[in-house]
Amino acid sequence: MEHLIQGLYLAGDPLVQRKVHADHDTQETLIKWIGRQTLLRIRGILFTAAAQGTYRFFVDDLPLASRSMAQLLKEILYRTHTPLYLTGRGYTQSEIGYAWSLYWTDEYRIRLGPLPELCARELLEICIQKFGLSSLDLEGFREEVLHLSAHLPGSIVKMCELASEPRYHYGDQVKVRLVHLDYLLQGSRFLARCFSGHTA
Repeated sequence: MEHLIQGLYLAGDPLVQRKVHADHDTQETLIKWIGRQTLLRIRGILFTAAAQGTYRFFVDDLPLASRSMAQLLKEILYRTHTPLYLTGRGYTQSEIGYAWSLYWTDEYRIRLGPLPELCARELLEICIQKFGLSSLDLEGFREEVLHLSAHLPGSIVKMCELASEPRYHYGDQVKVRLVHLDYLLQGSRFLARCFSGHTA
């Protein structure tokens, strides 16, 4: 949910920006601001902003969704009439959790599959430039990211974003296995934060 609020703020949503600025926060302190809000307040802001705007929400590389997470997604769809697009590793419950119940018929599903090799490499190079990784020793980095991501675009982008953080560097090399592990754990932490009663 925090990612949706973040996205709305960056998209210039007037309600979200007004709420953040009212607490004397800015884009630089947005994550901390979100962390200080109650789950109820964040939900209220999200639903109101989505209902008042004309948005389409995209959730890339969805982790296994709990029953509560699926309920939240349904509320976004039906209460705010906001189109919601999910990408996951399949559409069965074992692949995307309870989110399967939102898209239970072929009418709502499009099979995309992983990126072809050439496209995956092209996306990886774009991410290397975007996240400032080209100054590091990337020997083996590209092949490991492509292998561990299974050519899924969301995985490639998120792993490169994590790899830009100094804590994943050993000298000028990237600890790719640790990046991958933390990337997988982030999905679990994201779900836990959404339904712990507080977004921090």
